[in-house]
Amino acid sequence: QFPSMLEVVAGFPKPLIAAVNGLGVGIGMTILAHCDLVLMADTARLRTPFPQLGLAPEAGSSFTFADRMGWQAAAYVLLSGRWFDAQECLAMGLVWKVCAADQLEDETAEVAAEMAANPIPSLVATKRLMLDSGRRDNALAAHRREVAAYAELIGAPANSEAVAAFIDKRDPDFTRIDGL
Repeated sequence: QFPSMLEVVAGFPKPLIAAVNGLGVGIGMTILAHCDLVLMADTARLRTPFPQLGLAPEAGSSFTFADRMGWQAAAYVLLSGRWFDAQECLAMGLVWKVCAADQLEDETAEVAAEMAANPIPSLVATKRLMLDSGRRDNALAAHRREVAAYAELIGAPANSEAVAAFIDKRDPDFTRIDGL
């Protein structure tokens, strides 16, 4: 179901607004680069733990993050796998606006109402023009490359060590793996 969900989100024909509250891990962060506007609670945090799992990025994020945040920010997010707070996500360009957690729902609804007051054909035409810039096609092509990389990495020594460490409730030790 994941590929079909990604195709729908990547090509969604109307404005797509996300409200982020709490923790977002993996797809909870990568999907945001497909949204038109992202509002995030000041207490929320996001992370892509792919390197800690011995895996590669997903959901086209190897393209969409660089496109949205710039190469260096995307590289840091995808290669570090650490937690990022709302202000960091705003500074990197993944998030459009940071709100107090208790105001997030109201502020998101306000932005949605502002857009909804415009004629839908205009919104759809604008979104289509933006998507036709190549973003959707590039994101889906990146996703196909990521799936191939994921297939090579899943069950490989680094991924196996990460899973074993998780089960054993310990930090993974990638230094014990030959060739890494």
